[in-house]
Amino acid sequence: MAYNNPNIMDKIFEPVFGLFYSSRYSSFIRYMDIAGTENIFEFGCGSGQLTRRLARRLEGGGHITSIDIAPYWIGKMRKKLGAESRVTIILGDLLGIDPGKGQYDLVFVHYVLHDIARFNRYAYVVALSSLLREGGRLCICEPTKASHGMPAFEIRDLMEKCGLEKRDSGYGINGVKSDFSATFVRPAQKS
Repeated sequence: MAYNNPNIMDKIFEPVFGLFYSSRYSSFIRYMDIAGTENIFEFGCGSGQLTRRLARRLEGGGHITSIDIAPYWIGKMRKKLGAESRVTIILGDLLGIDPGKGQYDLVFVHYVLHDIARFNRYAYVVALSSLLREGGRLCICEPTKASHGMPAFEIRDLMEKCGLEKRDSGYGINGVKSDFSATFVRPAQKS
């Protein structure tokens, strides 16, 4: 999909993708191990398919701040979520705003980083890691196929360069063998 400037086929098939990927979204949500009380930042929310499912799990006062650069997908998300009070939606580029450094328990990235130009990825990971409080987690799921994706070692390298420590990782957590998922943690500051 061309998220920033969707074509007619993207618009037609988006609901189908939501149904097709439903089990993948559910698997990733289970992988993130949500308690329901977390302050969560979602990078690249698209039409809100994953966001809507995750918001249902926030029964303990948790909140999601979701950002995307595409007005079309933000519009679709607003329609999907309606008056959902547990989600704040931001239209914009993460590098141009400050959604709150050190305020988030969890930052997650699902199928977004690989679509960012390789030379820009580090800047985005720096921005994402800065959002985490000490002990906060960054969960990511990306395709790793050479034709569509990015290598797992590049994901690990980017996160480690930003001072995040790998907690766990693996392939196929969401049911797709070529998808790489990982959780990284912002360590406590040493005194």
